Amino acid sequence: MAGGSYGPPVQPNQPGAFAAVPAPILMAFAGPARQSRLTVFFRFILAIPQLIVLAVVGIAAEIILVIGWFGALFMGRLPRFAADFLPGYLRWSARVSAYLALLTGEYPPFTFDDVDYPVRVAVAPGRLNRLAVLFRFLLVIPAQVVASVAGIGLSTIGLFVTWLIVLVSGIMPTSLHKAIAAIVRYQTRVHGYLLLVTSEYPWGLFGDRDATTADLTAAPGYPATPGYGPPPPAPGFGEAPPAPGYGQPPPVPGYGAAPPEPGYGPPPPAPGYGQPPPASGYGAQPPAPGYGEAPPAPGYGEAPPEPGYGPPPPAPGYGTAEPGYGAPTPGYGAPAAVANWWRLVLTRGEAQLVGVFAGAGVLVWAGYVALISTLAFSSGGVAQRADAINQSAAAYAHLSDATRTFAATSSACGNSPQALPCVTNADRQVAQGFGAFGRAIRGISMPSGSSAAAASQLASVAAQAQQVFERLGASTSVSEYQQTAQSSNIAQLLGQLDHDYTALGTSLGQ
Repeated sequence: MAGGSYGPPVQPNQPGAFAAVPAPILMAFAGPARQSRLTVFFRFILAIPQLIVLAVVGIAAEIILVIGWFGALFMGRLPRFAADFLPGYLRWSARVSAYLALLTGEYPPFTFDDVDYPVRVAVAPGRLNRLAVLFRFLLVIPAQVVASVAGIGLSTIGLFVTWLIVLVSGIMPTSLHKAIAAIVRYQTRVHGYLLLVTSEYPWGLFGDRDATTADLTAAPGYPATPGYGPPPPAPGFGEAPPAPGYGQPPPVPGYGAAPPEPGYGPPPPAPGYGQPPPASGYGAQPPAPGYGEAPPAPGYGEAPPEPGYGPPPPAPGYGTAEPGYGAPTPGYGAPAAVANWWRLVLTRGEAQLVGVFAGAGVLVWAGYVALISTLAFSSGGVAQRADAINQSAAAYAHLSDATRTFAATSSACGNSPQALPCVTNADRQVAQGFGAFGRAIRGISMPSGSSAAAASQLASVAAQAQQVFERLGASTSVSEYQQTAQSSNIAQLLGQLDHDYTALGTSLGQ
């Protein structure tokens, strides 16, 4: 691994490397580095191949997750094939997310392996609670909501502002880098929890506690889990373990470790083991040929540094990251410092920046819901308005048929010897027509208050016309019929009905 800002190497999926207790998903990030403005400008286009391949791999991951879910219900842990595949998919997905979030300008590799990349993911699948596995998709909902809200705020307002900053300056400010890293890490933990690669519930949206008050080496499942916390240093990650014949050998009786026997001085040094300390009261012995301070032979004493051993050279452009931000503390390569490599400690301002992203996500989500509701209501209003127009037109058409029939029947009654009974019968039939029209208009659901008022007025006039024709139909003499017709002013009433129907059409937007 090139550079001191990277996390240590991990091999979480060695045979038998299941964590016995909950082990959280850890991530390490390299510090902000300069990025090519051209790749920043076309970042989303460049990521399209990754997104396509990752979508195809995601289909396979969903199938394996379903099979692994059943396996975890019976065995209490993921089957081996799922425990090998799903962490790799999670690492790949996290690298692509970090690349899209402009946390690094290095193109993600097309691999499931834990490779030399500025974003590292440590995951150790282990024992799972069967009840929690059964309800995993319900338990993850609160964390998924938080991750979605923060992600919405980041991917809309936050990422656009970040894109402009990096496009202009070529590098992301450290505080912004850490805030975005915290959101990406939380989303990765939620994703991993959903994939059953850990039983640890997602946490750490606002960073970790300070390393002086909490130490991840004390977290259950890390020291004792093979290949997952603190891992043995590999070439390029600090001091290599001493090989046989290198450095200080274990003390052998008679070689400086045991106290000198009475009457005996210090034994002569063996070839390659340096000058032993002088024993008390004996002074310095003259060096004998082949004894004393021998020149260091290859493989003895202070060995010359070989490639891949000792502190690695810093990566170009990454510099020294802040303490607690994926960067090794003094003592790089020592087991005591390995916990700090995976910590992400935010300042108050950086945590507030995460809160700003989350708040922006809430606003964007609320605006989206309001927009969808408005469109749905508008669509419903348009449909309701069209339905009201169609129903009122159909009712008016039936009334028109009734009035035309009345006019034709009344004309024919003039040639009948029983003209009055004929006309009154026609009046009673048309009265039923006006009554049916009024009931139909009242039964229509109107889309607005103005259209509802116009419909009510029209139905009222129709009811008045019905009453007039019913009185005409009840006349027993010609004089009574003429008196009722003159007092009711039926012609004016029918004109008012036509006017109110036109007003209803206007209110409905016809």
